[in-house]
Amino acid sequence: MNDQADLHARIEAAFKAALQRMQGVPVLNPALRIEARGFAKMRDSWAGVLITPWFMNVMILPDNAPIRQIGTKTTHMLPSGQYEAVWGYEEALGGFWSISLFSPMFEFSDHAAAAATADAALIEVMTPPDDSAPSAGQMAQTRMDMVWAGASVCDTASPAAAKHAEAQLSATSQISRRALFRLAPTEGAGT
Repeated sequence: MNDQADLHARIEAAFKAALQRMQGVPVLNPALRIEARGFAKMRDSWAGVLITPWFMNVMILPDNAPIRQIGTKTTHMLPSGQYEAVWGYEEALGGFWSISLFSPMFEFSDHAAAAATADAALIEVMTPPDDSAPSAGQMAQTRMDMVWAGASVCDTASPAAAKHAEAQLSATSQISRRALFRLAPTEGAGT
């Protein structure tokens, strides 16, 4: 793998061949094409995002990959944290790790939307966490609070969306979870 353009071409060629094997499978979004985006050298691997009509994954291609069984899982460290990765193999490309972002891809109406999402996802996974950012536990609690307030989980996918939803929750929340589960006394009930 000499340079980024060569790698993008190799990845796209390998998955175009895979697409031929998948013709007629109902998980394909016909509005999308195969595109490798943003692959860059990261230690002894190349990492970027692959868009296909059936998935969008972060892909990590080790320079010298030992033979592994397809489907082997591991935890892979990226600048933003740890992610579960699955080992895959394509004859024209060799072995690689995949971290699933989307599958299937029907929520994308066109390729431009998928490409913009891929670029944003790549920035997120390649950016180290801000030390002042809330911990995973705090984020989970904040997201649960937002779900209780009626926000959908997909509304909280990005830190900016989470902060916005949290601000809305603070401004509009009139009942706490605790209060929701308290039983109010019923009128006319005798004791």
